[in-house]
Amino acid sequence: MPPELVVRPASTDELRRYVELRDDAARHMLATGIDQWRPGQLDADGILEWVGDGEVFAAYLGAEMVGGMLVMWSDPLFWGDHDGAAAGYTHGLLVDRRYKGRGLGRRLLAFAEGRIEAAGRRLARLDTVSGNAVLRAYYRDAGYREAGERVFHDDAPVDAVTLFEKPL
Repeated sequence: MPPELVVRPASTDELRRYVELRDDAARHMLATGIDQWRPGQLDADGILEWVGDGEVFAAYLGAEMVGGMLVMWSDPLFWGDHDGAAAGYTHGLLVDRRYKGRGLGRRLLAFAEGRIEAAGRRLARLDTVSGNAVLRAYYRDAGYREAGERVFHDDAPVDAVTLFEKPL
């Protein structure tokens, strides 16, 4: 029987491992023509600053950290003041590519949705770079609906993101 996926709040060491996994994912995305994340874009301190009053989670299969994500209680950068008190926001969801196709991403989304709902919020929100058709389809298949687009200018790390939400 395969080991159960365990998701828990990330320690400082796990934040470093999360950054390594994120940089690996960024290299893969760039190699496949998706300009979403860049290696070295965030470090552990940057993640803690970005998540603010939210939480960072590490996901394990047995003794191996295989992914992680951030669950945040506001997201002014992408969503502005768009009724944030009613929602929780999932960011940086990732699974080690060696574990692709095992349904771990969906299980992480379900964990985040449960966390958001337990906090008394009725909407789960997330986003992806607008040009990432694969991830957009993935989120739609997971029950999220497109709720708009945020276009950036100047020195923003991305040109535009598609906003998604799911009633809980």
